[in-house]
Amino acid sequence: MRRRTLFLIALCWLVLSVATGWSHWRVWGIGGVNPPGRGVQAVANVCLVFTMPAFTVVHVLMPDGEGTLPLGLAAGVLGWGAWAGGFGLLFAARGWLIGRGRSPAEVASTSTDLSRRRVLVDGVIGVCVGPPTAAAVYGTVFEPLSLRVRRYDLPIADLPASLDGLRLVQISDTHLGPRISEAFLREVVARAVALKPDGFLLTGDYIHAGDKHIELAADIFGPLVRGEGARPTFGVLGNHDWYGDAAALSRLLESRGVRMIDNGRLFIGDDRNMTDRAERGALCVAGLGDLIGDRILPGRALDGVPREMPRLVLAHNPDTAELPEIVQGGRRIDAMFSGHTHGGQVSLPIFGPPVTLSRYGRKYIGGVVEGPACRVVMSRGIGMSILPVRIGVPPELVEVTLRRGEEGRA
Repeated sequence: MRRRTLFLIALCWLVLSVATGWSHWRVWGIGGVNPPGRGVQAVANVCLVFTMPAFTVVHVLMPDGEGTLPLGLAAGVLGWGAWAGGFGLLFAARGWLIGRGRSPAEVASTSTDLSRRRVLVDGVIGVCVGPPTAAAVYGTVFEPLSLRVRRYDLPIADLPASLDGLRLVQISDTHLGPRISEAFLREVVARAVALKPDGFLLTGDYIHAGDKHIELAADIFGPLVRGEGARPTFGVLGNHDWYGDAAALSRLLESRGVRMIDNGRLFIGDDRNMTDRAERGALCVAGLGDLIGDRILPGRALDGVPREMPRLVLAHNPDTAELPEIVQGGRRIDAMFSGHTHGGQVSLPIFGPPVTLSRYGRKYIGGVVEGPACRVVMSRGIGMSILPVRIGVPPELVEVTLRRGEEGRA
């Protein structure tokens, strides 16, 4: 029985190590491929999460091994071996705790007492090991694919009567690449189109990094601007787009029909169509460059727009709302649409998100936030960045309905 158990453990170790090595080489590596579907995406992400400490060690020892099969296999062998060794020590400790201080004869004569101790020890082990493991699996395999739609009413002063009730859907932080598959993002876009809004707002980080997936990333948004679901679609770039070839990605998105407005502006006319003229009864939709990768030029984006015209601004990073040129610039901004923080990706019960990507802590985690100069509509995003995990922060589309000065709900 013990030999069979050891054989099964060794077999699982081998299979998981090979899966980890293949994932690192084919999916996570710089020259890798986007996961072809949910299954491969889930397997690759689970391997990454559960062997992350081993990957860190192996990367230090093999700094030139990025994206190679040997490094992936080494990390897999080390990572899953550590898990096997850890569970082996855990069960050895379990046996010692259950039989502690008793000779074999005493163990045989006190089976009832040992049974109670076994239940207590197993209960403690289960509480310590079970929930974290279950949370890691759930947060890697299930919640990252559990798309939600969050809806907000947003009061806008001076909103023309013809635009009262205008509905806009924000899509942010898709992060196409090793952690997020093309198949899932096409489902996201289809869900957005099915909402039948009056327009779409894209707030950056279309890719995870590099330039391998930029053409595919642009193609994914095609249904927003072509076919029956076509609507005016505005976009700005995020920091991860700048980690790759931002200029090429912007051109590709423009070629598909997405109007990129980094440090620029367009308008939605009283007929709810896009226009490049500041017509009477229109709504200005402006964009700002990314806080990390680009310049922020509010003058270029907003100067010359009639003061009485309401203005929405797209800015990938919500910390943009705190910049002196925004707070003290004297330019009207009715609402800013941002992403970037992913809602922290992990939000623990009672404690909330332990990590954010904002200088202002948890202020810009999600929802409609009161910034120093304007309201900020915060999307928790679609994809994932550092770790492929979402716990308590499912991916989301944001649907905003503009109202004429009515009290909104956050």
